[in-house]
Amino acid sequence: MDRNLSFVEHVNHVVAKCSGALIALMHAKHSLPKASIKPIVNSLVISSVRYCISVYGTCSKTEKDRIHKIINFAARVISGRRKYDQISDVIKKFNWLSVPQLVTYHRTSLVHKIVSTGQPESLFACLTASDHQHDHDTRQSSDMRLPRVTTDVGKRQIAYSGVQFYNTVRSKMRGRPFKTALHSSLRPEPG
Repeated sequence: MDRNLSFVEHVNHVVAKCSGALIALMHAKHSLPKASIKPIVNSLVISSVRYCISVYGTCSKTEKDRIHKIINFAARVISGRRKYDQISDVIKKFNWLSVPQLVTYHRTSLVHKIVSTGQPESLFACLTASDHQHDHDTRQSSDMRLPRVTTDVGKRQIAYSGVQFYNTVRSKMRGRPFKTALHSSLRPEPG
């Protein structure tokens, strides 16, 4: 973590670690069973990208683009596509989320966990139910209250962006498990 909270050093570390693993896998691919490549990429690369993305997801667009390139590289290693081949169809087939969607997914999951468990208490206290202005129930009466923010930096905070999407997902759950509803809200099924 740097003193400006830009997360450049962290992204540098993630990119270097994941690139090294992917290059090694690319060279060893011919001696591995084809079915084992995707689980190896998921465990070595995708898990590294996802780790703490709810926090470092506030980084700049430039840094997010670098993470996006790692995800594309991972899809190329698994699928065998070359550097300049189209890769979006492979990512869609794997049902992987884009970097902004991953950030939203993990932030919203974190808010759900905090609300469900009440832990940590310091964060739970920040995520209180909205103030009711009247006695009757409305669709928004059970929504979490969004903090008042005026800047883009404020809107990237977990307490704002995570809560905002959490309210949206809760209204669309219709008896489905939370993470299923969350994933389908981020990547709706075609048709």
